[in-house]
Amino acid sequence: MSTFLLDFLRRCPITGYKAGQVLLSHSDNNKNCRDPHEFCKQVEKLVSKALKERSLRELDISALLSEMFALVAKYRVYLDSSFTSVVLSVLVLEGFGRSLDPDLDLFQCARPYLLNMV
Repeated sequence: MSTFLLDFLRRCPITGYKAGQVLLSHSDNNKNCRDPHEFCKQVEKLVSKALKERSLRELDISALLSEMFALVAKYRVYLDSSFTSVVLSVLVLEGFGRSLDPDLDLFQCARPYLLNMV
C-alpha cells in the first residue's frame, strides 16, 4: 500500500538530479562544491533509492537523511541553516518516536497536515 507522500513524489516532475540542482542553487556558497554534476548524480541515486520503497513505513528516513548529509559534506555543499535544523529535528523525532513505537510512521501521522498544505 502506497502512502500519499510517496505517490506525490513519484508523480512529481522533479527528478533527483533536479533536486540536487535545487540544493546547490539554495546553497550559501555553491562555488565551493567540489563537483556539482557528480553531486547532482549522487542525489539522483539517493532519491531513486528512496522512491523504490513501497511505503514510507519501509523507508528509513534517518538513514536517508544521514546519507544526504554525507553527500553534502563530501561535496562541500553549504545548506541553509533553517533547512538543516528541520532535517535534524526530523532525525531526532523519528529516533525518539521509533524507540517508543517501532512501527511509527511519521508521514502517516503527518498526512492530514500535508493534505491541508497541498
